[in-house]
Amino acid sequence: MDLSKIKLIAPYSVEGVENVTINQAYSYLRKCKVVTVDTETSVHPLYVGIGSGLDPYTSMLISLQIGDENQQFVIDTRYVNIGLISKILTSKSIIKLGVNLKFDFKMIKHHLGVELENIYDIGLAEAVLNCGLKASWSLAAISEKYLNLNLNSKQLSLFENYVSKNTVKDYEKLAYDDLTLELIKYSAADVVIPSLAYPKILKKVKENQLTKTVSLENNFTKVVARWELRGIKLDPQKWLDLLAKNKKQLADTEYQLNRYLIDNNLEHYLGINWNSSKQIVPLFKELDIPIQIIDKKNSIGQEIVYKNTVGKAHVGKYKSKYDILPIYLSYKKLQTAVNTYGFKFLTNVNPISKRVHTDIYQILNTGRVSSSDPNMQNIPATEEFRACFVAEKNKTFIVCDYSSQESRILAEYANEESMIDFVINGDGDFHSFTAVKMFGEVTSQNRPIAKMLNFAIAYGASAHKISDSAQVSMKQAQEWINMFFTSYPALKLYFEKQQKFALSKGYHLIDSVTKRRSYLQDYNEFKNVEQFINNSLLLHPSYKIPSKVWSTYFKLKGGYERDAQNFRIQGTGGSMTKLAAVLFDKEMEKLGWSNRAYIVNIVHDEINVECDISISNRVSKILKRSMENAGKVFVKKLPMTAVPKISEFLIK
Repeated sequence: MDLSKIKLIAPYSVEGVENVTINQAYSYLRKCKVVTVDTETSVHPLYVGIGSGLDPYTSMLISLQIGDENQQFVIDTRYVNIGLISKILTSKSIIKLGVNLKFDFKMIKHHLGVELENIYDIGLAEAVLNCGLKASWSLAAISEKYLNLNLNSKQLSLFENYVSKNTVKDYEKLAYDDLTLELIKYSAADVVIPSLAYPKILKKVKENQLTKTVSLENNFTKVVARWELRGIKLDPQKWLDLLAKNKKQLADTEYQLNRYLIDNNLEHYLGINWNSSKQIVPLFKELDIPIQIIDKKNSIGQEIVYKNTVGKAHVGKYKSKYDILPIYLSYKKLQTAVNTYGFKFLTNVNPISKRVHTDIYQILNTGRVSSSDPNMQNIPATEEFRACFVAEKNKTFIVCDYSSQESRILAEYANEESMIDFVINGDGDFHSFTAVKMFGEVTSQNRPIAKMLNFAIAYGASAHKISDSAQVSMKQAQEWINMFFTSYPALKLYFEKQQKFALSKGYHLIDSVTKRRSYLQDYNEFKNVEQFINNSLLLHPSYKIPSKVWSTYFKLKGGYERDAQNFRIQGTGGSMTKLAAVLFDKEMEKLGWSNRAYIVNIVHDEINVECDISISNRVSKILKRSMENAGKVFVKKLPMTAVPKISEFLIK
């Protein structure tokens, strides 16, 4: 690294680095078409022990570095007002590069009051390029892959010649000390590396026709950053009241379980830990409850290995046959409510903002998002739990979700005329419609079967899976599957087409609008195994192919085929919701309402907005329009209806 290219903007000097002014930096940067932006933070001295340097509310912004491969400006933001640099950050004509830019967006927004515009996250671009694969998109991984540079720390560090392994720790304890030469070089490197990697990544994105996907993700990053920074308000007292109620019900349910033991001459199990699977297994065995399942991880070919499970997904299938199971399943549900969503959950309330801030992982294998720390997509959907999340004073929530989003996408993709006609002209009860198609009429007995098949087949469930879930014979399960595909013949052709495409191309084409792809993990291994099998059968027909080879082949092929049936549906829905959020966010910007109406959560096909009560009716119409307009981009034949509801808490 050439030290002459690094410029320091600070009220002190560091030997070997030239000091410049904000105006000098601006004069250079305003001529650039692309600049890289990065921030360095540390926990604020006032919040040591209760916060971190990764939290905008408990951190202090140490430095902002900006520039390109030719000039890197390191600004000590503790002492220097960025002034004209804000024009660069907010410019819609200058591209701002970076890795994990949602982090920098939040820090710059919170500490400097400026929002980044026209961002291009090369990390997200790399995630798009490798969607479906086990690949890292950290700065370290990008620098090694595209620049052949080996970074010596987990992320956001420079190669060994310039920075030691203790550099990150130096930042963490910096507080108000001057930046050292090593820290300045570290910061500058985080500008140089994305600047050098960008042209190579951009070329690869274009070659793979993923420009629209990357554009959507970069636009959505701004939504995610605002969403995470805003957070959502949780009423602690409501939460604690619900916890107390659930604890009492848990104790009552535990009493019922113990009462069952006494009433059924099973006193020798009294004192059992109902949270211990190991202790429950002998009891369920004695009650002849089927708890043995195939251990897929350790089974090879025809060598089947079994294991015991008392998980709710398995034993729940037998709850109508064994009196203890409804009580046990209720206990497990309450246990989760008390433990996962109990007192500990309140530690997620930020000590400064007094709101809950989730962390969004933007690109899963399908292109959908996930939430963690805490998982706001997995909050129990009961009214009691959702009522604990409340709007601020003089504000309200707007909860808006798509009506049958995945079913409509599937109907369009498969061009299944009867499904399309039902969406347009039907009464909305798709499960009853399927029951009539399959059985000639709908009854209380066959509607649950139709409902199960509507979901199961879309997710690639086999006759074995349906047989196990419904506790019917394999023959019966296969008959249902045949009846389902007879009712919807276009679906079978569509699924087969998608499976053939994935197996031949090595990826799932999620949609034809953004051309998002999801690559098949271990595809090269699959093709090698397939070639070995084909060659063996052709050249050595008497050779017995090892069962392990067949097991590997069918395991990979089966997984690819199941994913082929649903990845497009989930992924298109995910992209649709992302676009809807982007459109809504832009509408709020145009109206100058970004601080009056904003997204606080997204759960798959549902967008939650908090807004001023005085504009809630108008905002609900804008949210509905944004979602339906996004739907039109991806689905042409069917209306993607969105239904908004205004409420003081997150109604379902």
